[in-house]
Amino acid sequence: MPSSSAASTLDPAERRVATRVRLEAHIHLHSESNFYTGFTDDISEGGVFVTSYLLEPIGTAVSIELALPGGCLIVAKGVVRWVRDPRNDDDHTKPGMGIEFEGLEGVTREAIAEFVMNRSPDFHVS
Repeated sequence: MPSSSAASTLDPAERRVATRVRLEAHIHLHSESNFYTGFTDDISEGGVFVTSYLLEPIGTAVSIELALPGGCLIVAKGVVRWVRDPRNDDDHTKPGMGIEFEGLEGVTREAIAEFVMNRSPDFHVS
């Protein structure tokens, strides 16, 4: 398994182990020093991508609140695992942060799994 510093330099798509699906929803993030209100871009059982120009450093612990379509409120803890800084982006993708969920409770994990299972995957291998 690569070290965390090596893992953070890999393309995030290469490190995914869970299927991601498109989710455009309001999200609230709290870190020790900031509060964000923004939008998600996609979600999986492992984490969520938050579209933002305000980026937390890799390794920052965050609290997450978001509502899945249908009204299920997700409240979770997570860690910023990678960032897409718009100043370093050559292919014009959305800036933001990949956040890995930590310690999801059973009901929350099940709600995310059900949502992902009932949506078409966002990424396809060609």
